[in-house]
Amino acid sequence: MRRLDIILMTYGCISYCIKQIDQSNYSSAYVSGMREDLNMTGKEYNWLGTYFTIGYAVALIPSQIMMLKVKAGIWLPSLELIWGILTGLCAIVTDVKQMYAIRFFIGFMEASSWPGMLTVLMNWYTPTELGTRAALFGAAGTAGNMFTGFMQAAIYKNMQGTHGLPGWKWLFIFNCIMTIIVALAGYFVIPDTPTNGGARWMSKEEVQLSQQRMERIGRETRHKFEFSDFKKVYLDYRFWAFALAYVPWAWGLLSTSYFNLWLETIKRADGTRRYSIPQVNLIPLGGYAIQIVTMLLYARISDITGKRWMVCVFQQICGLFGCIVLSVWPSSVPFLFTAFFIMFSVAATGPILMSWMADMWNQYPERRAIITGSIVVLVYANNAWMPLFIWPVTEAPNYRYGYKIATMFQGVSLIGILLFKFIDQRIKKKEDISDDGGDVMAFSN
Repeated sequence: MRRLDIILMTYGCISYCIKQIDQSNYSSAYVSGMREDLNMTGKEYNWLGTYFTIGYAVALIPSQIMMLKVKAGIWLPSLELIWGILTGLCAIVTDVKQMYAIRFFIGFMEASSWPGMLTVLMNWYTPTELGTRAALFGAAGTAGNMFTGFMQAAIYKNMQGTHGLPGWKWLFIFNCIMTIIVALAGYFVIPDTPTNGGARWMSKEEVQLSQQRMERIGRETRHKFEFSDFKKVYLDYRFWAFALAYVPWAWGLLSTSYFNLWLETIKRADGTRRYSIPQVNLIPLGGYAIQIVTMLLYARISDITGKRWMVCVFQQICGLFGCIVLSVWPSSVPFLFTAFFIMFSVAATGPILMSWMADMWNQYPERRAIITGSIVVLVYANNAWMPLFIWPVTEAPNYRYGYKIATMFQGVSLIGILLFKFIDQRIKKKEDISDDGGDVMAFSN
């Protein structure tokens, strides 16, 4: 366990941190000079996110299938190496259309990162361990967003104009270098499944012990992928209940993505901007810090108590409150700050839901991989167009429909969580009857 945490989790967290930096750095660059240098107008900011999302959604399920055919230690770092190079190319663009193309292919390559590494973790950690590790992994992405703010603020202050380059271009250059280094390390660190030999840094005894740990909880890690598994997943009502819980939750979290756009519009009494460019990049770090703490805290509670549904319900109630406040858009700046920070905390729901899903499909690694990819496709397929119509940058910061629709999403997610809990409880009751000798066919079949 210590070696898994020190080596695998440390690498996974660093890799995901880098991934989040490469995904979101355009937002910091936008408010730090890129908008002016590329003459961006209208919804072009939204389109940068949309092209990334399209690439991400297109590649997700194919990437998860490849994870069942190619060793994770080869597949994941290879894609990271490619998107690292593409990130560096963002520093040489001369117009926004070139940035659109690069963002699409970065999204295409990054599609492997989050679901791929989470699939790896499901093969090595038990139900009493996975929620905390999934949350730690998710928190690393939040740390990446925080680091982007710190880094962009420092670069804008110290490197603006160095060698004739604006600060926002140096951000992409540094991101490129970091990503390539981490990708090269992945070829050594990322393990295959316990049944397929693990990794080079593991001894035979450790691999055997990991196999025994998975067998003890009834979790299968040997891949037996067939295309008929897609049919089995999509015709399983449990999948759609899980999607109802997870997907609207993720859509509702878009409400935190425009925090910095609000910050740059806040004025003093004399009409001047209250916050400078470095401050606009740094203030959201408070929200990311809250996100990290709540992710780890709630996931640990769910692992210890086994009451994943109760933690998720509490989170969604908080999400409803935060979205309602933002929908009303009160004139009080402190009240709006509070609502935004509450919404940052709701990100803790995701890792718990994914751990709950792994418990439900304990014996089917190929279905876990398909479900993980499919759920994220559903999220990103809608994230590709929603910002253009629900969160248009031309309406920032008080969107006509954005926060109201986010409120609806949080409410639907709450219903999905309760439904998924009802199904889970019913399955366990059937299994208990079967274990006692009843003539009942287990739902897991």
